[in-house]
Amino acid sequence: MSEPEDEIVAELTEILHDIQAGFMALERRFDASEARLDGLAQKLDAAIADAKKRQDTFRKARAIDAT
Repeated sequence: MSEPEDEIVAELTEILHDIQAGFMALERRFDASEARLDGLAQKLDAAIADAKKRQDTFRKARAIDAT
């Protein structure tokens, strides 16, 4: 290859590496966001379960008071 072609190949290789690094960084951020969302979903599930228990307790107490 000629010198200008070598320079172009080197520049394109550098750009490719930058793009790959960018995608890897995005993948890490996505994984971190996914982990946070999983944690929030678990907390939400726990809060819903707790709310259902409280609602059942309230209904039982109301039924007892009504009798």
